[in-house]
Amino acid sequence: MKILSGKEMAGFIEERQLRAVRGLLQASHVQPRLAIVLTIDHPVIGVYVRMKQKYGADLDVDVDVHKVSQDDAPALIKKLNADESVHGIIVQLPLERPEETDAIVNLVAPEKDVDALGDPEASWPSPGGALQGAGEQRTAAVQKEKGTAKGAAEPATQQSAGRRGSWFDPATPMAILWLLAGYNIDLRGKKVLLIGRGKLVGAPLERMLKNSGVDVSVADRSTKDLQGSTLQADVIITATGSPAILYPDMIKQNAVVVDAGVAGEEGKTVGDVAPEVYGRDDLSITPPKGGVGPLTVCALFENVIRAATNQTVHGAARRATQA
Repeated sequence: MKILSGKEMAGFIEERQLRAVRGLLQASHVQPRLAIVLTIDHPVIGVYVRMKQKYGADLDVDVDVHKVSQDDAPALIKKLNADESVHGIIVQLPLERPEETDAIVNLVAPEKDVDALGDPEASWPSPGGALQGAGEQRTAAVQKEKGTAKGAAEPATQQSAGRRGSWFDPATPMAILWLLAGYNIDLRGKKVLLIGRGKLVGAPLERMLKNSGVDVSVADRSTKDLQGSTLQADVIITATGSPAILYPDMIKQNAVVVDAGVAGEEGKTVGDVAPEVYGRDDLSITPPKGGVGPLTVCALFENVIRAATNQTVHGAARRATQA
């Protein structure tokens, strides 16, 4: 069995990111800053928030936690969008009223949406009753900048015609691709199966793989013969959050298995892969802990550093045209 450890890779990435942060601070006197919008208290959420705070501290990236009610979140996001010292914004999920999730995350300015949760098809301002209007100022700023900051890095193409959508790739799909590349697992010519079509992992990863020309198929709740699909796959990437849906007799010989699922079971955090799978010695597989998770945090802060760099470039170009 070959273990695909993200924890080992994370250390090398962290060293590179620390150099990038120090280089940005030295060259432009810019300290990358991440704002976390927190609306509920929950032990598991607290663990994730503290993990981000610790990683940020290790990188010299400021991480501010803003605890507000869900009703006050839109006003806070609007304020953070306009704050030039804030380079990345994430809305910590889940929300107390999950039905408002899309409307709230779509309020984050695209160049600060480091979680990449914004819908590329949503328009500024985001629809949603009382949540409407928080994006109007940013729309005007983007249009003005596109017209004046000649030669600067152009905003994402979906910014045209008032459309939004993050400038970044989601952290977990990025982490999965980093992990596979780090272990020299070439997806070209392989049959890749994604289990799960969720907004955070499955759907964006499917899009990213297809854009790279990878032969990828997706299984979800509607798939009638999951075992038939998994036995055909050279690479299985699962992210359903359903404990133990993948068993040893469902995986072909010498396959690659990446478990990005997270679920709670009897007070423990578990993945999608059944424990019995780890009895097979022919697989290349992520460990029960320390697989995709450590790289997901790295990927999030990669987006924060890029956001700080991009905004520094745009800000310098804007000030030059106004001089």
